[in-house]
Amino acid sequence: MKKRLLAPAVAGAIALAVVLLSSFSGKYVTVMTYNVGAFGKYSKSSVKAVAKVVRASGADIVGLNETDSCNIRHNTFQVRDLAKRLGWDYAFSRALRFGGGSYGNGIVSSEKILSSYSIDLPKDTGAETRSASVVETEDLVFASVHLDYKTESAQFAQLKVINDHFSSRYAGYGKPVILTGDFNALPGSPVMQSMDSLWTKLSADDLTFPSKGPVKCIDYVYALSSARGVRVNRVKVIQNKKASDHIPVVVRLRILPQ
Repeated sequence: MKKRLLAPAVAGAIALAVVLLSSFSGKYVTVMTYNVGAFGKYSKSSVKAVAKVVRASGADIVGLNETDSCNIRHNTFQVRDLAKRLGWDYAFSRALRFGGGSYGNGIVSSEKILSSYSIDLPKDTGAETRSASVVETEDLVFASVHLDYKTESAQFAQLKVINDHFSSRYAGYGKPVILTGDFNALPGSPVMQSMDSLWTKLSADDLTFPSKGPVKCIDYVYALSSARGVRVNRVKVIQNKKASDHIPVVVRLRILPQ
């Protein structure tokens, strides 16, 4: 039997259709936010336990709050330690100098981090200076933030810096821009309501703190509304009482075609 070869024009049309179909269906990415409590709330080091939680979640990228780097409390670079155990890339953003080292936010990613930087957030009337850690991968821009716990005015001051930065730098961006973190504010509070003008909430209002008998939701996942769109496929919280005093939030999302 003779094999019939497709004409170049037909083959090209089929290839184009496959590309368009792939673009239309969109790529799925799973993100997580996790306040890890300096990997030491209930044990000397919970790096191994957190790595186990991350693997089981199916997350592709994780925003981490409360991490130590070579200070008097933990004389090790915790974000790097977690990334090494996972075999992932990582970034760290110092919020403040602490005990001869640093304390701040981190990000670990299964995909290569193309660029990373930090945003310094003001102390204002709060307890301490804060930061946001920002990375860009092939698929998205991803940030992890930890807002002040002491005063609402400090939270607003810190959010203003965040909102001004992301709205000016990433409006109309060709990739999704995801903001995750411990906001230390309840759903429906003035602070969280202020997010609605620029951000779309992807997570639900599941209780995330404390992990041993949670009573409030303070950990969230958002997408910048003016950047490339996403659609939520699934949201879940992972009940784990030993790895940290917070419960991680996981969102599986689909990146929409431009």
